[in-house]
Amino acid sequence: MAGTRAHLGVTVPEPVSATRAALEVINDLEAAHGPLAFFQSAGCCAGTAPVCLRAGELPAGPGDRLLGSVAGAPFYMDAELYERWGRPRLEIDVAPGAADTFSLEGLADLHFVTRTPAASCDSDAMPTEPRPVSLAQVVRRAAQIVDPDDEDAAVGDFQLAFEDDDEPVRGIGDVEALVSDVLARLDPAVANGSLAMAGAITVYLSYRRDELHGHPSEIIKLAARSEWEKEPPEVVREWLDDRGVRL
Repeated sequence: MAGTRAHLGVTVPEPVSATRAALEVINDLEAAHGPLAFFQSAGCCAGTAPVCLRAGELPAGPGDRLLGSVAGAPFYMDAELYERWGRPRLEIDVAPGAADTFSLEGLADLHFVTRTPAASCDSDAMPTEPRPVSLAQVVRRAAQIVDPDDEDAAVGDFQLAFEDDDEPVRGIGDVEALVSDVLARLDPAVANGSLAMAGAITVYLSYRRDELHGHPSEIIKLAARSEWEKEPPEVVREWLDDRGVRL
């Protein structure tokens, strides 16, 4: 349902609102999971799926703009995308079938849809449906970020452990457990900062697949914050310091 707000004495529509059907699903999700947050990072025009997660489950990225709230849940959108679309008014709806994300409504075989009637599909617009990303792709990207010169044999072994995992990462029940098992085998003493960060980035990008091709330093920072907040293991802190990354 569309909301309004007053600006200089004039009532204007809220930047983001939701249909009655979407509000019902959001209320059900909040009752089951607690406070929520939405992230809109990619897509175009008539139907694209935002991600709904538990509030605090993932930090907002430096490129995420807080547009407003939907049923009390903050709604973040990629700032560059928002400007490219001409700062449209967004309406959140719901549709059958789970999207290729970890969005909570997928558990009920539903997905939220962002309607942007004013947006136009041109050559600069992002694709409506993101391609499924495999776990192997995520791990390869993580290895590329932490070991761009391919010099760390342990990182190579980490990548090799997932080389045949070609199924969509959204369909994998517990990426964290898979990554932890491999890290425990390759580096039980947690002595390799590159390897620990490769694991953290793999888990982070498994949720934020829209950031797969983001800037490496930003991915490193956000993955480390998500994994350890501001208290990473000493070997990771030294690794970050060597690269000038501050949490």
